[in-house]
Amino acid sequence: MRVAVGQAPGVKLADWRGSLQLLDDLIARAHAARAELLVLPECVWPAYCIGSREAYWAARDDGLPGPEFLLQHVSKAARGAHLAVCVGFIAERNRQLLNAAAFVSSGGDVVGERYKNFLWAFDRHYFEPADEIAPFDTEFGRVGVLICADLRLPEITATLVARGARLIVQPTAWVNVGTPEAPWNPQPEFLVSARAEEFGVPVASASKWGRELDTPFVGSSVICDAAGGVLARCGPTSTELAVADIELGQSRPPQVTAVERSALLGDTPPEQPPQDVPNLQLVLAHNDENAAAMGEAPRLVLTRTSARADFQQRVHCTSTTDHATLKVSDIQIDVFAGDEANRFAPLRAAALRGTHVALCFGDDADDTQARARALENRIYVILHRSQGVTVIAPSGSVITALHWPSTPTPAHTVSLECSVAAQKEVAWQTHMLADRRPRHYEF
Repeated sequence: MRVAVGQAPGVKLADWRGSLQLLDDLIARAHAARAELLVLPECVWPAYCIGSREAYWAARDDGLPGPEFLLQHVSKAARGAHLAVCVGFIAERNRQLLNAAAFVSSGGDVVGERYKNFLWAFDRHYFEPADEIAPFDTEFGRVGVLICADLRLPEITATLVARGARLIVQPTAWVNVGTPEAPWNPQPEFLVSARAEEFGVPVASASKWGRELDTPFVGSSVICDAAGGVLARCGPTSTELAVADIELGQSRPPQVTAVERSALLGDTPPEQPPQDVPNLQLVLAHNDENAAAMGEAPRLVLTRTSARADFQQRVHCTSTTDHATLKVSDIQIDVFAGDEANRFAPLRAAALRGTHVALCFGDDADDTQARARALENRIYVILHRSQGVTVIAPSGSVITALHWPSTPTPAHTVSLECSVAAQKEVAWQTHMLADRRPRHYEF
């Protein structure tokens, strides 16, 4: 099937008429590109950053139409273009507001609405969180909808896929967490690809560019295939339409053991990792003798064949190693086989137990998945492979990638600020573990 993502600029509530014209233009462009489905951004109408609930209701009193008007308009346009549309908007419920997305069929029928489950920072000023996580039955099969930050919690995508989703669409407005000169957001950088690859589903994400109020966006709308490969991408600073042909195969159900499922779906609150911990010196050395001259700070020594903590606990690890836990000066290090980093459950369960660092041994570890594990859990992830070591920060950024030399060389040291891995609040009142809602998950 042919999918399009329509990237739109940030807007003001008062500019709703212009936004409506832009929607019509993107629908017409998608129709001209012979797309079968168009995905539009988060709250593309009337706006995402509205300032306050009071500002929204004041705009309504001043002539802004309600959500029924928008859905009727999109339904008519979809029917005329014979194009299915997923559109982000603000829904109303008893004077409460919800960050919503509606799926409209190519015949103009509103298949249903979904609401944002994992609210992000200023979302909490405006919107109520949703409870339901379920795909739609559409003309293309079962389609799951994630709204922006919903993609950050792996349990939400896992639930949609476990309930039959074969395609994920994501109305979003990715906020710039880089700089004005180098806009950046982890979702288009690697997280969208990681979700597609792990669960075997294509993902189509439509974002905003520009800014709304004081919030800048990064654009970068993207379409990924079921292997995580990027098929099409928009730029960071323009209104664009990206189009790609995707295949809807069989999605891959979440791989979760009974022990992991109990940890992830239980009602036990997450353990808070100790925050008052020193930096951990990660020593990358060709062999033990090569590392012996290093100082006595809290450290984890990695050689070509093994790991040891503070020269007291030695762990010989292979790709089939059992899980182990090390403690160094109150810093918790969980050890895994490399392929365990390729699925969300093992490292997620460790994060809920209070780990700071996940050390993964084996050549099966995938860099994109490992970056997702670091980001979604706010932990350090270290990949120890036969060719070298990759160290990933809680932000998902790669700190270092060292290739083992063929002959001994001076040891290389990386300082890990493990207190950062204890800070799970990544935005105002947005906690990557405590904000999980296990009673709504199923896998």
